Amino acid sequence: MSELHKAFKSMLAMRQSLGLIREKEAQERIIARVNARIKSALDNANSNVMIADKDHKVIYLNDAIQQMFNHVESELQQNELPTFNANHILDTHNASLMPYFEQQLSHIESLTTSLEAQFVVAARTFKLVASPIMVEAQRVGTVFEWQDRTDELAAEKEKTRIASENARVKYALDGSSGQVMIADTDFNVIYLNDSLVEMFKVAHKDITQEMPHFNVNAIENNKVDTFFSHFSDKLADIAAQTNSIETEFVIAGRTFTVIISPVNVDGERVGAVLEWQDRTDWLEQEREKIRIAAENARVRYALDSVSGNVMIADKNLNIIYANQALKATMQSAENDIQAHIGQFDAHNLIGFSVEQFYLEP
Repeated sequence: MSELHKAFKSMLAMRQSLGLIREKEAQERIIARVNARIKSALDNANSNVMIADKDHKVIYLNDAIQQMFNHVESELQQNELPTFNANHILDTHNASLMPYFEQQLSHIESLTTSLEAQFVVAARTFKLVASPIMVEAQRVGTVFEWQDRTDELAAEKEKTRIASENARVKYALDGSSGQVMIADTDFNVIYLNDSLVEMFKVAHKDITQEMPHFNVNAIENNKVDTFFSHFSDKLADIAAQTNSIETEFVIAGRTFTVIISPVNVDGERVGAVLEWQDRTDWLEQEREKIRIAAENARVRYALDSVSGNVMIADKNLNIIYANQALKATMQSAENDIQAHIGQFDAHNLIGFSVEQFYLEP
């Protein structure tokens, strides 16, 4: 083979080699661009992402997880991990990061699918999803997605506590003899206890004479003035109240008294409690008492004015009334009566037993 031929062949080989190099460089540039896009996406992701190589050395932290570690650093240091440093996680073995990794290293090494776990360190609860990075069926690293669930779990616990407390309050109100209604900040009725429902059922026949559309079962989930227009022009004042107020109104001859009290949580108004009372029967009884008292007063006045001696005794024969004429008679005869009944006192006849006057009354 001539020297010229050898030189030509060598040039062809060099050209082919250069082509392969350029092709490899082009592929590497493509991979680098893809990796750059992936890194940019991870850097700006909301998820907390950490990547470790096959030897468990941390090689990547995105911005979200760095912020998470910065946030919990002092708490971890004070409670369980005094050497923890949020700025020195990169290039460290993840077994030195937290006890969980030291305990799970062998498990992580054998992963073929994602592993989801939750652990507690320094009173903070972390959820972790570990996924193997596989290249040609070989694990070359692990992606860890973190979530600090501490605040979330605390909020859930508080919600559970509030729900339990509300359930106890509802149970107490359901069994209460008081008639209770609860409205939200927009005065939508969100609760009526059994006693109030029963009160409305008793009054239903009378109320529908004035409000044919009244429906006990439709009070809840409607505004408080849907059926009770008495409140319509008072809602603004009620919303501004800081103390309990009492109001009274009449519907179809039935008199209702309502005490309205604001409900505040952490200084913020969240609704109102309305304590109802149907005073119709009570007022009727009071009116009847007044009528009887007035009638008795007239009878007493008449008896006090007559000249005859009048005494009234109850069913047990105890004196409950003596008119002026009888009192005068008893006072004049007091000494004679005391000779037979030593404890007799003409000035204290009320309550004295008539039986004392007679052996056989």
